[in-house]
Amino acid sequence: MTRGALAPPTANLDTTIWSGSPPRVPIAVPTITLEGNANGAPHSDVNAYADKFTGKYSHRVVEGGIGHNLPQEALQAFAEAIIDVDSY
Repeated sequence: MTRGALAPPTANLDTTIWSGSPPRVPIAVPTITLEGNANGAPHSDVNAYADKFTGKYSHRVVEGGIGHNLPQEALQAFAEAIIDVDSY
């Protein structure tokens, strides 16, 4: 099953091949983003993308030396975020 089979395409999104970065579309679904406090992977500051979320949104930093693989390194925090976003 492809990802496209799970949800209808976004209206007004040009799905043709483009050069450069893909277009940025607003994310309207409730979202919680997570980041480990010891994440060494290159990433943007949360303030650089927070305005892309038009639905209810929150960002959580998971303390305790947590790196990039939150489902494995911080299962409790990861599961809590899934449960919490379901109540948004």
